[in-house]
Amino acid sequence: MTKKLSPITIGLLGLTFLLTNCANKAEIATDSTQPVSPTLLATGSASTWSPDGQKIAFVSVRDRNHEIYIMNRDGTGQTRLTNNSYNEYKQIWSQDGKQIAFNSHNNGNNDLYVIAADGTQETQLTNSPESDLDPTWSGDSKFLAFTSFTDVSEAKIYLVKTRE
Repeated sequence: MTKKLSPITIGLLGLTFLLTNCANKAEIATDSTQPVSPTLLATGSASTWSPDGQKIAFVSVRDRNHEIYIMNRDGTGQTRLTNNSYNEYKQIWSQDGKQIAFNSHNNGNNDLYVIAADGTQETQLTNSPESDLDPTWSGDSKFLAFTSFTDVSEAKIYLVKTRE
């Protein structure tokens, strides 16, 4: 059986690799241990850790379109945060862990939204004819920087205040 070795990251366990084989099974190996089987937590993609490491935000299509979910680090407590007829994705936690910014593809355009980590207070931040993408939080969680463009050759970086 042929295995493909792909480096993933350098972290607490050292250099981490993802091993895949032709049986579509994955194992995770580090430079200091034998391969281990990963634990399935959820059906979804684009996972991102909360700043305190206790929660994971992710995207799932289990409800027929891309929605933002959160779960505990062990996979329990899976909760849908967004509930819209359009696709949400590219979620990112605020530095204080109180909010999640994300992109929403509504009316054929990408705009930025924030939602409280408990799923309340969903707020649209942008509403422009351009696509507003790739939000990133300031260290104090009061601002979002993002990219806005009509085409790749005219990308612009903007800043928006999210709270006092």
